[in-house]
Amino acid sequence: MQDLTFQQMSLKMKRKEEVLGMKYEIKGDTLPVVVCYLEGGEQMITERGSMSWMSPNMKMETTTNGGIGKAFGRMFSGEAMFQNRYTAMGGGMG
Repeated sequence: MQDLTFQQMSLKMKRKEEVLGMKYEIKGDTLPVVVCYLEGGEQMITERGSMSWMSPNMKMETTTNGGIGKAFGRMFSGEAMFQNRYTAMGGGMG
């Protein structure tokens, strides 16, 4: 599984598309949001404060995502030290 930052995803997005198999949709014009549709078992990694809402079948874990070395590397490069991992539980879209 390849991790993409929001900036990398936004470069690949148009209006309705798939990034590495993940279905998503951009809604709104002035203050757009990205709605991601995850199948059961699919995961998405975000930085702190980037998730506005989620379905009840989503499980959230906060992690260093790669150990303390990678976490400090992200911190010194201006990114968040910890990342949130969201996993869609069960069948259907999350």
